[in-house]
Amino acid sequence: MIKNLRFLPTLVLLVILENVSSTAQGQKDALDAVLVTASGDTVKAQVKPDRAERLSSYIQVLDPATGTFKRKTPRDIKYFRLGQDEYFAKKDKEGNSVFMMAVVRGEVSLFRHTYRRKKAGGYETEEQDYFEKKNQNLIPVPSGRKFRETMSEYFSDYPDLVQKIHSKEYTEANTEDIALDYNEWVKAGRPRKGPQLSQGPMLVQNIYEPNAPDLAVEFPLYGVYNFVNYPNLLKSVYRSDNGGVGFDVGVGLKIRLKRGFVMRTGFNFRDKGYKATGEKTPVQVAGDSTNFYYLSFQEKATLFYPGVYLNFGHEWKYFFLSGGLNLSPFSFFRGSYSYELTNFQGLIMAKETVNAARHSFLVHDLISTSAEPRNFNMQADVQFMFGGNFRIGDRIALKPCMQYTVPLVPLYFSSQYVQYGEGQKSMLNVSGYQLKVGLIVELGIH
Repeated sequence: MIKNLRFLPTLVLLVILENVSSTAQGQKDALDAVLVTASGDTVKAQVKPDRAERLSSYIQVLDPATGTFKRKTPRDIKYFRLGQDEYFAKKDKEGNSVFMMAVVRGEVSLFRHTYRRKKAGGYETEEQDYFEKKNQNLIPVPSGRKFRETMSEYFSDYPDLVQKIHSKEYTEANTEDIALDYNEWVKAGRPRKGPQLSQGPMLVQNIYEPNAPDLAVEFPLYGVYNFVNYPNLLKSVYRSDNGGVGFDVGVGLKIRLKRGFVMRTGFNFRDKGYKATGEKTPVQVAGDSTNFYYLSFQEKATLFYPGVYLNFGHEWKYFFLSGGLNLSPFSFFRGSYSYELTNFQGLIMAKETVNAARHSFLVHDLISTSAEPRNFNMQADVQFMFGGNFRIGDRIALKPCMQYTVPLVPLYFSSQYVQYGEGQKSMLNVSGYQLKVGLIVELGIH
């Protein structure tokens, strides 16, 4: 036992020498670096080299006092230069503090964030580029369809560069070329071809939404004020009142075609209401051709129209304008009516009240015949709409709005003429107009 212990000092010495050798090797691998701390102090240090995705999260700085490395994050360091590479503490598009490598520095700078993302079967290294103009916020470089539109608006003060982006000479793989091209143009004094509006680029950025989704699901919901229009000559026979309030609900898609130009299409379910009154209207009763009777009636109904809509319009940052068509091929009728039939002596010959009518007293019972049946028409309406545009995050937009609907087809009409006065007559054509106030809720699909 004692004999074995005599080798203990030698063993301890070997362990110490191995640790010292390891530390010395780690110090040998460290690279000279310049750091700028969060407080603004500039210091020289030695930093352990590492993979790019790790350097985006933290760096390992050598502590000369202990000979060990200590981690420093973007909260501790706002800039460091490691060899020829420069890194800056920035916020990524998710709002996380990271180190980004400066690829290009100038009037517009290009920064690159390298990170690892978990995917099926393991992790993959990915890169995200960001542009930053002087005195402006950092913006991520998008991919896919949004690249050309977003980058064209971001560099709209340089028309030649915009043309290269639109012609696909520059794609999302050419971010470094884009930054260098823009900086060279600035150094040359920002030469322009042809007249340009002053403040045009800022105006475009302020009015339009470069990061708005190209595709969104929308849910329109309106409260509706229905009112009908009778021909002036018929108002002495059939008195017109407003059709009351109703609703219009739907679901559809909004597709951004180009910059602020959009198309909306979808399905909706709405109502068109009306009220009609007749007072002592002279009528003949079937089977009695010798006597005239006098009819007084009141009818109130709601017509439920399922249909489709198609609108085109323009969207700005805080408001929008739109117009289009709403087509409904058929309707569901719900109403009530009452009538009273008297003879020339004022005696009541017939009287009835129906509170849950499935057909119209006026259209079906009065102006419809077996030879010429009448019904409520399909509806084709022109829509004019304007409203606000308020975004909540990247995907949700609320659009309070007002819409006015002008019918192209009457609610109902008759080829028969109604006679009144002395030899005067007119055809019964009645149209239903709508004034809508409501809200469109949009859920963006990126």
